[in-house]
Amino acid sequence: MIPDYLEKKWLKIVFLFPIGICLIWIWFKTGYIIKDNQLKIQYGPFKKNIKIDEIHSIRKTKNPFTAPALSMDKIEINYSRHRTIAISPKNKTEFVHQLLKQSPHIKTECNFIDSPNN
Repeated sequence: MIPDYLEKKWLKIVFLFPIGICLIWIWFKTGYIIKDNQLKIQYGPFKKNIKIDEIHSIRKTKNPFTAPALSMDKIEINYSRHRTIAISPKNKTEFVHQLLKQSPHIKTECNFIDSPNN
């Protein structure tokens, strides 16, 4: 039932190799930097810059469909007009404190800052 062209080993390698490289690139090149009043997000070949002044609120989330985060334990950042992104920095509490230092108007959940497991 499988078409003959799908049984060719070289064809599988041609299609699967780039996908594997991209996944490895995302795994090892995911990071978040706060610099020059911007949150710089990099996940593999993709980059996103968010002005910290545009961030409205931050909350905890475990939504598996929001990326770029390698963990299920994430923080969701709402910015601009109805834009959302979830990230998973290693030290979430410190990360949020750094954002709040640069922009104190950002709203956070009450239990977010006080939680010991960040």
